[in-house]
Amino acid sequence: MTTPPSPAYPRHPGPPRKSNNGTIIVLVVVGVLIVVCGGLTALGAIIGDERDTAASTTTPPAPATSAVTAPTKDTTTVPTTTRASAVLPPSEPLVIAPFPSGLDPRCTPADPATAATITGGLEATGARAEHVITLAGADGYEYIGASIVSPDNTRYLQRSDVWVRVLGKVYAATGGARNDSTFPKAPSSLDVDLGGDSVQTTDRCVADWSRVTRR
Repeated sequence: MTTPPSPAYPRHPGPPRKSNNGTIIVLVVVGVLIVVCGGLTALGAIIGDERDTAASTTTPPAPATSAVTAPTKDTTTVPTTTRASAVLPPSEPLVIAPFPSGLDPRCTPADPATAATITGGLEATGARAEHVITLAGADGYEYIGASIVSPDNTRYLQRSDVWVRVLGKVYAATGGARNDSTFPKAPSSLDVDLGGDSVQTTDRCVADWSRVTRR
């Protein structure tokens, strides 16, 4: 005997099954957003650091300088004045006084030839010997004293100097005589004592004579 098929009963639909696909998508999207946000934050931090570094290394602008105008040279012509040269009055000439009295009696006026000899040996061109005297020394030498007068006859180049003549040859004894005449210096062999009586007396007689000479 064949068993009859069971009657087919209609199935009642059960509650709908929930799908997990939407949740997965949401999680993926959230993860992507987190990754993107994190990347943007890191990128912003890097850019901010670069900006800070650039700002710290940027050379500050040089301060503005104002243009300085060079002073204009004053071209105004200053009137010149001419000062008159000082005109000095001409010096009065020396008037040689005659041989005075009261000098040491050993001093005597020199003869014209002796005066000419001393004048001829002077260094300065045109200068001349005045107040020329001679003195016979105890040593046997002839001492010659004289003043040296400037070429214009207005002043003394030397007020009194002394030379010595030995065996007809003239030598310069004092410093002025050596400096202002061409006569050779008296050699040490003559033993002329510059501080001795003969030289000092001759020099003093010339100086005393020159004091009475007037202008």
